Amino acid sequence: MKDLIINVSPNNEELDSVKKWLFKEYTLNGEGFYNNWETIQNAFYKKELITLIKENKPIGVLVYTEIKPVVELEIISIKEEFRGIGAGSIFLKEVELYFKENENKVFNVSCISERAENFAIINEFIKSPPISNNSRNPQYYKPIIKNLIYSGKITENRIECFDCEPYQLNDTNPKYIWNIILNGYKLKSPIIHPASADWKIRLIIDNETIKEAKIKYLSKNPFEYYIRSFLIIDNIQTIIK
Repeated sequence: MKDLIINVSPNNEELDSVKKWLFKEYTLNGEGFYNNWETIQNAFYKKELITLIKENKPIGVLVYTEIKPVVELEIISIKEEFRGIGAGSIFLKEVELYFKENENKVFNVSCISERAENFAIINEFIKSPPISNNSRNPQYYKPIIKNLIYSGKITENRIECFDCEPYQLNDTNPKYIWNIILNGYKLKSPIIHPASADWKIRLIIDNETIKEAKIKYLSKNPFEYYIRSFLIIDNIQTIIK
């Protein structure tokens, strides 16, 4: 599709237009996000709403929460007549570029329907591992910058993570191993992965364990490496010191 742009600061006229086509969809087939109108309206006032524009009219709406570097995608909806022709994927790609330029690193989304889950998979989201029993819906994430992929291989410099708390370990092998390349204290590519703050993690340099702790105790600031259910490491300076 051509001539599609995003508007990160929609006006009241665009909001009213979105409301009309959401209401139309709801009255015709009982589907869509009209029941979430209060959420959409509140996002508009908090400037956490983006629209997809075609010929000066909104044909898509996205609600998000941004806690850098994590962006929670809460609602994505495309006007019914523009579905199935790639508008949603174009919308998401443009939004991805926008948040990447604003120093974010990863998208997270809770899929409330099979259609939402299929959309996430088509757009290269990854299913998150089970972290807690609190999530009723499937969780998906997508790093929007180049990140380090975990491996089963072992090198002398690595970060190992166990998908459990230290007291639950029974001589098990780490679930995730990231072989790191360092430039001083900085990782060549960051680690970005869903995790629990209570999972055990281990930093190994030259095959020697430098630090072993729960993720939330990697540094004095529990949120330095753990943000919105994500382990994010791009620098190990405060882990070592």
